[in-house]
Amino acid sequence: MAGPYTITATLNDVGATNLQGSAFVRFKLRNFSGFVPRVTGTAIVAETQIDSFPNGSGLVSQVLWGNSDLTPSTTFYTVEFWDQGRITSSGNYLITANTNLGTAPQMNTPPVPAGFSFVLQTNGVVNGNQNLLNLQAGPNITIVDNGTGTDTISATGAAAFNTSGQGFFLGAQSYAPVQENSGITLATANQVVAVQLMLPFAITISKVSLYVVTGSGSGFMCAGLYSADGNTKLIDAGTNAFDVHTNSQALRSNNITPVTLQPGTYWFAVGDTVASSGSVVGHNLYTWLANLFNANVTRFGTAANAISGGVMPSTLGAITPFTNITAVAVPAVLFQV
Repeated sequence: MAGPYTITATLNDVGATNLQGSAFVRFKLRNFSGFVPRVTGTAIVAETQIDSFPNGSGLVSQVLWGNSDLTPSTTFYTVEFWDQGRITSSGNYLITANTNLGTAPQMNTPPVPAGFSFVLQTNGVVNGNQNLLNLQAGPNITIVDNGTGTDTISATGAAAFNTSGQGFFLGAQSYAPVQENSGITLATANQVVAVQLMLPFAITISKVSLYVVTGSGSGFMCAGLYSADGNTKLIDAGTNAFDVHTNSQALRSNNITPVTLQPGTYWFAVGDTVASSGSVVGHNLYTWLANLFNANVTRFGTAANAISGGVMPSTLGAITPFTNITAVAVPAVLFQV
């Protein structure tokens, strides 16, 4: 508590003459309806209005408790200027220090009155009915009234995976079977191939793995996971993430900083630092499947942005869909808790 504070004002008429006599300033404490205004731990404010009269120089000086010293915390002062038995003007002020009303800013919008006030919205849009909030469960949502003013809302069809070792392959297993010895064959070194991924559950990823069947060449494979618009790289398996040219029949795993993914649509992206380097467990997407995968919207194609220095690009850029192709192998990268 720092108050009380001294409030001053010099009263003139429009002719620059000091006012006195019948002129005065009225201070009214406002915005405490339903509550007893108090100076915390000191006093009850039993009188909430006070008049202050100017001296011979037109100067008014009044000691007031500051609004920062009072409860409830929503109070402010309405200051009225009176002369010859009539009010001439008024304004609202928040008093938190010694104040000269000749320079102090007025409040444009008074604070919310004491008491409970709320606005019902859905996703930031004001509800048409402000008198009713009726939460209704759906096929994948459970709502429990806890009886204490709180509700628990949980997903029943999209449980989170949070046990060590749990994870998922690229969603392309919904496009084509996982096969052994699927060679990574790309038209150009550092080219990025992107495949749409649908994730039906929440999961925190901390490890990325791949299995090399046959090592050859001299390249490294890089992989990442991107947002649905391709503009945000969410997971990067690491610089030159997987050695795919040595040690046949070997598991490659990289630990990463944990990243939590929510259910939704993502892009899985992969590329090789050379045009062809080794074979891995993956998905072979055959001749006409690309046409089906890309029906109406692009789900599988080459990204405009390329790998640089063994690092996946920060964004994918435009994705050019594959059409009639012989085969493209998409590695079966495993993302794990």
